[in-house]
Amino acid sequence: MNARGSAPALLISVAMLTGQAQSVDSAKKTGTIDGVVVNSATHAPVKKAVVVLRDQRQSGLIVPFTYSTVSDATGHFHFNAVEAGQSYILRANAEGFMNSWERPDRSSIPEPTVTVGEDQHLVGISLSLEPFRVISGKVLDVNGDPLYSFFIDVMRVDLQRDGAHLYEVSSATTDDHGAYRIFNLPPGRYLLRIMPPNFDHGRGIWRWEQPELGYVPEFYPRGAYLSRADLIDVTTAMRKEGIEIRLRRAVLHHVRGRAVYANSNHGVASQGGLIAYTAGIEPQLAPLVPFTTSADGSFDVRLPSGEFRICCSNGLAREKLVVADRDLDDVTITLLLRASLFGTWAIESIPPGPAPAGLRVSLDNLMTHESADIHLGADGKLVFPRLPAVEYRVEVSTPRGLYLKSIRYGDKDAADGRLDLSDTGLALNLVFAADCGQLNIHLQSPTGSPRGSRAAVIAPAEEQFAMRFDLVRTSQNMESIDGHEDRLFAPGLAPGSYKVIAFEGLTQEEGRLADGLLRSPQFRKLFDRQAASVAISSGGRETVDVKTVPAEAYRAAEARIR
Repeated sequence: MNARGSAPALLISVAMLTGQAQSVDSAKKTGTIDGVVVNSATHAPVKKAVVVLRDQRQSGLIVPFTYSTVSDATGHFHFNAVEAGQSYILRANAEGFMNSWERPDRSSIPEPTVTVGEDQHLVGISLSLEPFRVISGKVLDVNGDPLYSFFIDVMRVDLQRDGAHLYEVSSATTDDHGAYRIFNLPPGRYLLRIMPPNFDHGRGIWRWEQPELGYVPEFYPRGAYLSRADLIDVTTAMRKEGIEIRLRRAVLHHVRGRAVYANSNHGVASQGGLIAYTAGIEPQLAPLVPFTTSADGSFDVRLPSGEFRICCSNGLAREKLVVADRDLDDVTITLLLRASLFGTWAIESIPPGPAPAGLRVSLDNLMTHESADIHLGADGKLVFPRLPAVEYRVEVSTPRGLYLKSIRYGDKDAADGRLDLSDTGLALNLVFAADCGQLNIHLQSPTGSPRGSRAAVIAPAEEQFAMRFDLVRTSQNMESIDGHEDRLFAPGLAPGSYKVIAFEGLTQEEGRLADGLLRSPQFRKLFDRQAASVAISSGGRETVDVKTVPAEAYRAAEARIR
């Protein structure tokens, strides 16, 4: 038979095979799933929630299969003819609620799984959805008149080991009544950042006959990022309404001049890319004042009296800008985009050579919090990558038995590890030492013996070392003594004064996540009174008794600062 005549037979064969496959599929056993979606805060049913059942098989050539349905007016959902014997992830989402697989900080959480047996009718499944929160109110002047077109940014204060960080969660603009309403907020504690409209006059030079009054960017509640108790709390409350923010106009001074790049005198042309922030405050925590420049770098920015740093995304001005009670003209801001770095490293009493395994040095950008590794040369020289000329903090990871003894930047001691790379031509010199001490910790529990998971931290007592995370030890860096849970051993401690804090009764999850909190100076400060003090001598071994703090106090402190 010729090829043309064989085609129909081929089609018939394919059809027969397809029919057999369909017959096999139809013979597969199935089951059903019934459940309900509820509001986690009110326990009321959630209607119109999209519920998804996703096959967990995601490897190789297997394409995961997904079933979906929508909850009815009573929150009930139903899956029919679900293939039996497979494990499925169950998730849901609905308008006005967080996704079932997300925490309030938008990080993912473990999702529930279900397995349906042959002819099984799985019932009683409940999915909880966390409702979004609402913050609303008005922005008024001191006379109670509305301020319209003001920008309101909702900021989450996140406490990390290197201090508080602010992250924008949502934003709104005030209307002609000064009113604002911000919704779709995850549960949490928030800070509001208020930005006046058209704060930057834009490019060009302006002249005013009288001292100018205006509004400056600021936070509400004022200073709340330093005292977390004052933050707007919508952790349990569904909404905070009627928050009235009264702003007072300040005397603003015009700072006019030109922004140029170092070593070139070329103008910095930037539309909203330059930022002024209060000197001495972490850029993450300062009310930022953005402003623009002309093509030749000229600018006119309004600032209240004070001391400011000027920066852009990848550079920092060499000079601090001091604004007194008058306008400033002919100001030159010199932006250094790339730092010129050199330096040395050494281990005390040991000749130069390759860096020991486990010894790592990096610089943490305080604006972007990006980390850059520094190479430790065998000749004792530090080799730096190309870095923006902004502020950094030295981060060190040392092998057991070694610690960073001194940090010098130029002719100054930088014990806190903070470096301003806009100060050009300065050498960074690091000295490590091996005369570490050791500490035995005896935990004393109010209940007789520590219960549940425990967590402990050893941190320098001196304020200048508060941000030196290489000097901090947590439970993850400690060992049990002879298998006793109430006896801990911490090797490799730098000589000096320390405070020791210990907690008991934590859940396994809390114990696992405690490391980041315990490294935070702000968190530890809340337990100063419960801390035990100890001094570690060069090469010495000390013992300290520490009364454990109950988990309830740990959770209260965590809730206060998160």
